[in-house]
Amino acid sequence: MTQLTEIPHVTSFATYASRNPRLPTIEPAPPKKKSVYDKQSIEVSRVIREQKQNAFVADLEAFHEAQDNSIKVLASKYNRKFAYMSKLLKHQSFYRRKRGANLWNAKVAFKAKELNEGKPPGERAAPSAIREAVKNDPALANMTDEEKAALKKKFDDEQKKKKNGARINNKAATLDYNHTVDNIENEMKALENRTGINAFGFFTRGHVNDTMQPAWVASSPGCMSFLPETMQTTAGEMGRHFELWACTKTDTKARNELGRLQSECSEMIVQRLREITNRRNAMMSYQYYETDIQARYDVELKGWPEMIEFRAPGKITTMYEIRTLHAALCSGQCYWKVMAQGAVAALAKKLQQNPVKKTRQSRKRKNDENVAPAGNAEGDKEGSKRKRRAAPKSRAMVGDDE
Repeated sequence: MTQLTEIPHVTSFATYASRNPRLPTIEPAPPKKKSVYDKQSIEVSRVIREQKQNAFVADLEAFHEAQDNSIKVLASKYNRKFAYMSKLLKHQSFYRRKRGANLWNAKVAFKAKELNEGKPPGERAAPSAIREAVKNDPALANMTDEEKAALKKKFDDEQKKKKNGARINNKAATLDYNHTVDNIENEMKALENRTGINAFGFFTRGHVNDTMQPAWVASSPGCMSFLPETMQTTAGEMGRHFELWACTKTDTKARNELGRLQSECSEMIVQRLREITNRRNAMMSYQYYETDIQARYDVELKGWPEMIEFRAPGKITTMYEIRTLHAALCSGQCYWKVMAQGAVAALAKKLQQNPVKKTRQSRKRKNDENVAPAGNAEGDKEGSKRKRRAAPKSRAMVGDDE
């Protein structure tokens, strides 16, 4: 009987979230189990919704017709063009700046999560009931300043995760992509109607495993004429070239990014060392950090990531480690600090008891170290082979009259 071997788990990089494990992920809502009655009810609702949609479209077309007639009357009355009046009355931006989160929103979100946790969509509390529960909760009414700050920070983190978190699968990413592109197109068209600008944009996937299709939008159809008239190409050809570039640039970017991050980390460490010591020629020493840096300048590098060995950034060859160090330096988590007097005295005592012996790296030995130079060996007094091959100079002198 053959023994079945377990197939090892292989990490998949098919989604954007799997290729960026450091980003927070937006978990999809769990699917709701539907019974036979639920499915029948959904089908009936779909038919009713379709009928209502058809009636809505018919009424909307009638309204647009009546609206156009009214605009024509106004345009004729005030001697204006129909297009100008239509643009003035119809178009507006659907984009609104969102206000920052406040404590009330944080309390409502906390209470909503508490009341609706584990409940199906049909049994969740209404917004009015949630707000009433917040008002009647003494724990939320008598919060300390630290508790208020922690609750607001948690709410802000959740909002940032919803805004910038990675989609958990390709289907969710594609839906988000299509929805956002549609919104951008609507905003561009509305902006052209309000200001008269011309704009177009191209969108494509950033990895070969993504499922988004290339798309291009424009504020008006005439904007896309720029490509064939000036760039001698079409929108479809430009979209394909953009997709090819986006899917193949990753390898080159990864190779270049390692060296760039190593250089930036080294530069930030040395530059900040010179600033805190006021020494323009100060240089960083990782091998003899205690003697050359701490004991000499009375400063120390705080916040170095614990999972990374303390060494020169040029010797860190793992992308995760160099990115972590770079993020710590950019955010201020890793910084130079003047040492306290007690720490300076303790370090001096330690170095006095256990002095550090610096070892100078020996030069590489020559391959021909024990070989005598050409022309100096015993029995070889005429020079090198090249000199011996040269023809001897003639001593014969030829006069001018000959």
